[in-house]
Amino acid sequence: MRKNSSTSYKSRILRFVGIILLIGLITSALSFLAIRSEWNSTIEEPSSIDLLIVLGAGVWGDQPSPQLKLRLQTAAKIFEENPKMQVLVSGGQGHDEWISEAEAMHNYLVQLDVPSESILLEDQSTSTVENLTFSKTIIDSLEIESNDSELFQIGIVTTEYHMYRAKMLAKRFGINAGGESAPNVPIIIVKNTLREIVAVIKDTILR
Repeated sequence: MRKNSSTSYKSRILRFVGIILLIGLITSALSFLAIRSEWNSTIEEPSSIDLLIVLGAGVWGDQPSPQLKLRLQTAAKIFEENPKMQVLVSGGQGHDEWISEAEAMHNYLVQLDVPSESILLEDQSTSTVENLTFSKTIIDSLEIESNDSELFQIGIVTTEYHMYRAKMLAKRFGINAGGESAPNVPIIIVKNTLREIVAVIKDTILR
């Protein structure tokens, strides 16, 4: 009798674990499909953008990481098509970074011929949530001065794997933005995508 009871108990545990694993697998698959849906985002009319937000992605010393350089190069190309826009660079300073991501991004964009006076800095954020929260504060201060804030057009530049979550969070914080995906750094694409799947699930649950 005890043996049957023990076997039944183990069977229930295994069934429960199996259900949890299945739910995790389905959730991860759906998150990956959501990420892929924004993988190749483009801003169809760069000339319509008033403000372009570029999200930080790490600084090596005082230089943008390779992934961040790709984001900034993408932003600079958009600026070439619309030099009247402002560019908001968003990213604070990590413990191993000599300067804030925003400052490094500003300096690199200037090297790419984006005028310093066209660049706004948000240098306090340490996560995507904070990137967009603090950027929204800056955007609100700009829109107060706008005669027609409803027509104020915003774009976001980030890496392909990151665009879905960036736009999801932007919308959550009241930023209705188009997106331009920067290329991935091939050597870390798998790691970053797996990490992003977890981040999408987390930010969806914590909504």
